[in-house]
Amino acid sequence: MPLAEILGEFVSKIRYDDIPREVRDAVKPRFLDWIGAALYGHTIRYHQPLFDVLKGRGGSAEATVIGEGVKIPVTYASSVNSAMSFTSPDIERFGAVHISSVIMPVALAMAEWKGAEGKDFIAAVILGYDIATRIGRALYPSDFQRGFHPTPIAGALGAAAAATKILGLDREKTSHALSVAATFSSGLLDAYGSMESALVQIGRASESGILSAMLANGGVKGSRNVLEGGFLSRGFLGAYSDNPIPDKVTERLGENYLILRNTIKMYGGCRHNHASIDAVMEILEKHKIKKEEIEEIRVKTYKLAAETQVEEPRNEIDLEFHLPYSISVGILENRAIMADTFKMERFRAEVVQDLIRRIRIEHDPLMDKDFPNRWPAEATLKTKDGKLFSHSVDIPKGEPEWPFSGSEIDFKFRYLAGKSIENSKIDKIISVVNDLEKIVDFSQLMLLLRPS
Repeated sequence: MPLAEILGEFVSKIRYDDIPREVRDAVKPRFLDWIGAALYGHTIRYHQPLFDVLKGRGGSAEATVIGEGVKIPVTYASSVNSAMSFTSPDIERFGAVHISSVIMPVALAMAEWKGAEGKDFIAAVILGYDIATRIGRALYPSDFQRGFHPTPIAGALGAAAAATKILGLDREKTSHALSVAATFSSGLLDAYGSMESALVQIGRASESGILSAMLANGGVKGSRNVLEGGFLSRGFLGAYSDNPIPDKVTERLGENYLILRNTIKMYGGCRHNHASIDAVMEILEKHKIKKEEIEEIRVKTYKLAAETQVEEPRNEIDLEFHLPYSISVGILENRAIMADTFKMERFRAEVVQDLIRRIRIEHDPLMDKDFPNRWPAEATLKTKDGKLFSHSVDIPKGEPEWPFSGSEIDFKFRYLAGKSIENSKIDKIISVVNDLEKIVDFSQLMLLLRPS
């Protein structure tokens, strides 16, 4: 059976009550984290040009744009909310897909438009995460190394899965939606040369997923073998990856729900930097070393982490890929490296520059051999009195093997959401999300997602 049909059958048949409780509960902290990212994203307004253009095109009032309090067509609302939320996305380390920024806005916009309940939303999110993760794993790391951006590429298919679930499509139409979404899929790492461009391609993945579901529901049929190929080419997987692993798409399908492998990021910036930050911070905290005592910090890490470094940042996007800056802020702010950390004026501050000059980043080939099972880093810190301290980590904090606590996730949400709304609304949002399965009308939640 073609891969699209296998996935279509799986997505169409699974119901909320079929999903284990542990998996269903995993949606709540990820949804809360995504809402916080979107509310903060609304304040920095990278999404503004996209919103202005799409709103200006008119259309039916179907779903709400977070922070704006206006309804626009569901595809447009999902696209804008997706772009808005990419300020602090989550990630899955075996596929490098920032899934929440694509799947959450689709499920939310569709649920609001169609009057779906909380249980419908939860099932749609879980299935969207699962499909996007499986596609991402089948492509990675070759897709990334070739210059493709895994999030919008794999995300488009996950978005289609979430949208079909809210629409209640059958096996055949769901399969066609996934096949059509594969033809819409696109994304380049070099889009990061402009934040607006990078966010548009994330939003486009959300929009494409919904449109694929609509087209399939309207009778459009996708190519049966589009994922694995065999008709005229190597198919979707072979187009994006030199070494695709098709078996990853169906591995333990229905047994291993991959939302449980998804990571909430506590730090802003590139995830490949986070193990190095953790290694440094563990030294400082364990040995109670103050910033004034630091003579030098040397960090060893794996190839991809070393290669993604921007040596001379020119803008706020570049700063997210400048590890010495992130480490310096982590030292100064006691790990509080949030989405609003990445500011050029902060980078130029002498206290930051003084620390940056003391930090060296090196590639250690020995750390490459077990990637992506491990995203390792080792930090060695030398104090001004000549003492040496070292610490190694195999994975950054937040991974399933080293998870954040509920209080840490709550702190991050309050910090980001607090940039946009008052504490009374924040408390209400947390309460609503904690009872997500009891929601009968998402319009009440949307009223809370307006800035003060």
